Amino acid sequence: MIYFIIFFITIIIIYINISFYRNSDYHLDIHTFKKIDMNDLKTLYKLRQPIVFKYNLNTINTENLDTIFNNKNVSLINNKSGKITNVKWKNNKKNNCYMVARFKSNRNKEFKPLMNYESYENYIILNDKMSTLPKYSNIYSELITPINGECTIRILKNEERHYLNEKSSKENEVYFLNNIFTETYNFKDIHLKKGDCIIIPSKWIYSIKTTTPVILFNQSWETYINKLAHIDNFIKHNL
Repeated sequence: MIYFIIFFITIIIIYINISFYRNSDYHLDIHTFKKIDMNDLKTLYKLRQPIVFKYNLNTINTENLDTIFNNKNVSLINNKSGKITNVKWKNNKKNNCYMVARFKSNRNKEFKPLMNYESYENYIILNDKMSTLPKYSNIYSELITPINGECTIRILKNEERHYLNEKSSKENEVYFLNNIFTETYNFKDIHLKKGDCIIIPSKWIYSIKTTTPVILFNQSWETYINKLAHIDNFIKHNL
């Protein structure tokens, strides 16, 4: 009998967590802190809302980009057509295109959420007067900060996806062809400069806009419970 009770309680706990991570109905609020207390970070994660704060993250030196990315594949993304092409690293001067370099990461472990099993770091290289494709992730939370330059991040609730033109859907990510900076949505704008950080939980749609060239550091974390909560996406894209 005791084993049945333990099993039943375990199932209830798993069900509650899965329901929590599949839910996307959150208020469009941004929590802003001049200084973040790492002891409160777990509580802030549970809010499932974007968090803005100041912090000096561990990132690469942008002066060494050519050395670090030399002969590595990066994604060249056209923000008009949505076309994503794998190319060798080079300085990108194309209009309407930005580059994303992605690597597995062990940086900034102090931000790692509970039950994390994989982390990636992305370097997003944007030319002036450019915006990224709107996107959201089903699986992971993202931490974004400018390494140099400044940018504006526009954030939409997940419910707005019904009014967007979906470009492609992967197991972890969904992209849209809309320019959410020129169309009418219910949104929040966050302006970031070096030293400013934002954590965007899964399910939130966002796009990044620049007025000058900028390099952004983007780190993401996948957790076991979020992966389990979206096992249907894994089955859909892998079977």
